[in-house]
Amino acid sequence: MVSGGDEFAGANIDLQPARTVRIRGRVYGAGLHARVFLLLRDISAIGDLVPPVYAQERGGDYELYNVTPGQYFIYATSEDTRGPTITRQPLEVSDANLDSVDLSLQPGINLSGRIHVEGNSRLDSAPWQVTLSPRNARLALGHAPSDLSKRGFFSLQNVYPGDYDIQVDNLPDTCFVKSARLDGADVLGPGLSIDLPHAPKFLDILISPNGATVDGVVSKDQQPYSGATVTLAPDPPHRTELHLFKLAATDQFGRFLLQGVPPGDYKLFAWESVEHAAYTNSDFLRPFELRGESAHVSEGSHVTVNLELIPKTGVDQ
Repeated sequence: MVSGGDEFAGANIDLQPARTVRIRGRVYGAGLHARVFLLLRDISAIGDLVPPVYAQERGGDYELYNVTPGQYFIYATSEDTRGPTITRQPLEVSDANLDSVDLSLQPGINLSGRIHVEGNSRLDSAPWQVTLSPRNARLALGHAPSDLSKRGFFSLQNVYPGDYDIQVDNLPDTCFVKSARLDGADVLGPGLSIDLPHAPKFLDILISPNGATVDGVVSKDQQPYSGATVTLAPDPPHRTELHLFKLAATDQFGRFLLQGVPPGDYKLFAWESVEHAAYTNSDFLRPFELRGESAHVSEGSHVTVNLELIPKTGVDQ
């Protein structure tokens, strides 16, 4: 680990030549400009965005250069008098140039659904909002969240193709999303994938009011520690499911409280300092597994777990 101000010498870096190719095609249905770009299908990859190009106004032609072999999604986006249009399609890049990779733009889809509350059908005063959060943070294609009707119905307008996590915002502290099914298929854990023109029909979300409670005290040198960041992370293989992570800070007595925890097996960590959202990365957590505490929770249970602080020096190592 090299920190700011450190000097490091004696490292040899061998650069290997990489074969790159050109991709050429045409965008149909574009406005004045169409933006074309590639994303690796592996959303955990670093540097997975190929710099975008803009299709020419006349004919909608585009060219992407210096593309390394791999499995990608190719996107095109544009604005016209109808509003934003987009397309996405998988693309396999080998060691040969690709010609005639043509793209046809379409409006996003409207996704309808309904929220149910387990054991309680009344939603008259619920201020909840349903949001789709892109799984690939580098893909800044969002849309407004949807409010609920009095009967729990909602509609998400102009949803772009992509892979999303489902969020329900403004839930009471004790509630959690128990299931989400798109046309009958589970999309809460694996996530929701939108592709055009195969528009899904209906998203059904079930809320449980019986989330578990996890509390405890964080200590340093056998003394309660105020201001620690406590994170609850699901055990592998569920660490791609962002809805299962929880975050809390300790009070002046070193106490923390996590509510609305879905049933499952978890690991808790207490940090003196941790970078925002780093705790959701499996590679970041791996060196600290033995410094966390395990917890199994069931629906409606109350679990107490006391934690030892992970100092900032331990995070930097």
